[in-house]
Amino acid sequence: MAARPEAAKNIDIRGPMMVPLYLLQKIARHGAAAQRLIDERMRGEGEHSTMVDGDAIAFDAADFVVAFLALSGDGSVLETQELRNNLAQLIGTAIKNHEAHHQPEVRGAVFENDGSPLGPDQYDGMRDILKEEEDECAPMRQIEVYVRDSGQGKLLSVHMPESLRQSFSGCLEKGEFNPNWFCSSLALELSVLPEWLTDSRQRAAAKRRTENLHIRVPLDAIKVNYVDY
Repeated sequence: MAARPEAAKNIDIRGPMMVPLYLLQKIARHGAAAQRLIDERMRGEGEHSTMVDGDAIAFDAADFVVAFLALSGDGSVLETQELRNNLAQLIGTAIKNHEAHHQPEVRGAVFENDGSPLGPDQYDGMRDILKEEEDECAPMRQIEVYVRDSGQGKLLSVHMPESLRQSFSGCLEKGEFNPNWFCSSLALELSVLPEWLTDSRQRAAAKRRTENLHIRVPLDAIKVNYVDY
């Protein structure tokens, strides 16, 4: 008789590696979809191939939710990208919070080491400091600009780290904001509705799609020209 899930603690599937049974169940259920996304990103193919891992996972998971609701009879989820993008943003934030909370603890750093052998629990902390000085922009702080059709209005939203609020507004007042000045990345995301397309053939083709177009444009800077009319 097969063991019940609650009775089985761990299953050894690869040498000494112990994998919880519930994880095997999740892999059996969702492994093909996860591997498909991994393969697409390795080949540089698909809508999510240029995104960072967390964003790619978030948008792919949001697509699953939208597809499930649509197949269940809720056609309204295909009218705009609002649900999909809101879900992706929430999932992406959860992934980033998870990654931040599970960074390995740094212990045993030795600074200004005189060259003497380090103990088994020690490492040269000066190397990390020098690496940070060589690449002060890691990790990059992301600034996201979204154009969304909420169903009740068209919105332009800017999401950025709180630490850049004053710098951002001050730079815009002067006429230019360059994210590289603040070790940040900047991207514009657009959910494009068919009626927004000016080319009639492209508009007709877009209307035949089961979902709206979504594009992500990396930006180098935001420039503002103040004109006295």
